[in-house]
Amino acid sequence: MNRRTLLGVVTAFLASIGLAVAVSTPAYAWNVDRPRITDSGIDFGGEVFSLGVPVAGGHLYWRVGPPDYDIVSPELDGTLHLDGVAQHCGRMHMSFHDAGGNLLHLTHGGEVCTNDNAHHHWHVNLQPFSSEDITDVTICTELRLDVAGADWDIIGCDTMIKDLKTQ
Repeated sequence: MNRRTLLGVVTAFLASIGLAVAVSTPAYAWNVDRPRITDSGIDFGGEVFSLGVPVAGGHLYWRVGPPDYDIVSPELDGTLHLDGVAQHCGRMHMSFHDAGGNLLHLTHGGEVCTNDNAHHHWHVNLQPFSSEDITDVTICTELRLDVAGADWDIIGCDTMIKDLKTQ
């Protein structure tokens, strides 16, 4: 078999595999929400920070997966900003709820602290929980008012509703 014929056979084979995968896998559009939380001293959103707030929202990806494409794995990605809060610590808070409003799972991101009043920012990526029962996710910013303290205060929240679309 010459090189041109072999290339044609390989291309046809790869195309047939791609077609088989495309036919056997449902096409879901992963909805992407853009949570943005702006409060005095602590904010969540995109990386760009201007006039004391993030310019855009972060991302909450509603990932769905096999075997039946009913398992949802929300993934939060964005930037946590602390500004003008010397000797304070911040973190993200995610709570997952079902259709009845029941709490399915609660998680916190890692804590970050500042020693001065300058603007500081950290990348956030959380995907802590998967379930077919998730209908909404509440994303919050939390502050601890002193670096050595134990008490966290919820400062601001944004709730995202699951809205998966099939194509």
